[in-house]
Amino acid sequence: MRASSTMGIVAAALGAALLLSGCGTPQQEPWAPPEGMPDFGISVDRCGALAPEPWVGDDGFEPVAALVCEEFATVEDAMGTWSAVVMRRLEGDLEAVRDADAAPDDAPWNGPCTADMVIEPARWLVDAEGRGMAVVEPRDGCGKPKGSEVSLAVQRLEEVGREELRLRLEESVDAVAAGCPSWHAPFRIATIDGLQFEGAEPEGMVLGGTGFDGAGLHAIEPGIVAVPEGATLGAPTAAPGDALPSADGLQLCRYRDGAAPEGDAPANGGSGTVESSAQYFFVGAEPIDAAAETLALLERDRAVPLEPCFETATSAVQLRDAAGTAIAVELDACRAIGVTGGAASDELLQRIG
Repeated sequence: MRASSTMGIVAAALGAALLLSGCGTPQQEPWAPPEGMPDFGISVDRCGALAPEPWVGDDGFEPVAALVCEEFATVEDAMGTWSAVVMRRLEGDLEAVRDADAAPDDAPWNGPCTADMVIEPARWLVDAEGRGMAVVEPRDGCGKPKGSEVSLAVQRLEEVGREELRLRLEESVDAVAAGCPSWHAPFRIATIDGLQFEGAEPEGMVLGGTGFDGAGLHAIEPGIVAVPEGATLGAPTAAPGDALPSADGLQLCRYRDGAAPEGDAPANGGSGTVESSAQYFFVGAEPIDAAAETLALLERDRAVPLEPCFETATSAVQLRDAAGTAIAVELDACRAIGVTGGAASDELLQRIG
């Protein structure tokens, strides 16, 4: 954890990294996800809910079709692009699928294994009564798919039917037409007199406020943060999301918490999907009259320090110009402006609320 008197920008970067774990002792079992890591196998909630009844019996299994459940699919309709779960029914050379599935796994590997995650679609072969047997790629010594034989065999089948479960409207055609993002995901950095903190230590200065961690709203409860010896408090500087738009083509993009249309299934259920209550969905757009005067009020208000606040806004706007430069303002609760700005005044809210 560190504190900076020069107003460093807090940024969250998600990237793919290969983490090698050496093995000092012989590995007795194939690699398995560490405790707490989501299991993206065929037992994920949504695909699991659509899974056929498992086949059990002494008689030979006679498949008549394959089912493929795609957990992270997208579908489009007149409203826009949805995240979705798609179940496809396929027919064709099912023996090729069985042969690929029956290939042996490799022996457990005693060397290092990468910690990258491979996500397979859920796949089953089903008989005439709808009973199914799971189909997976053979595993290597680390417990991960060692090839794509099953996938290639499935790709050669013919799709004869599908079922789509819409989850969340990710891209709204109305938002695109208005030139606004479909979702507004706030990010705010807590400050004290211009000093920003990435984390907390058990001694130093009292910190209280409200912030966003890139995934959702969280209250920064009053606490203690460390201030390095010799650190000084400086004036706030601009952060991403704090650039002031111009009056050229200035408009309001309006957002409300929880305003996204509901799909066929709850968006917050199932492995691999984490929804945030601090994401706001587009509900409309309109041009701003007297743009220069509105921007002057905005610049004035964001220079006023935001008092500690632990409330969650229900609605927000983005003031967005023709070039796409935008700054957000909460319309209630803390009335926060941008990332490191102040609080919106009644006068400003009368213009944009």
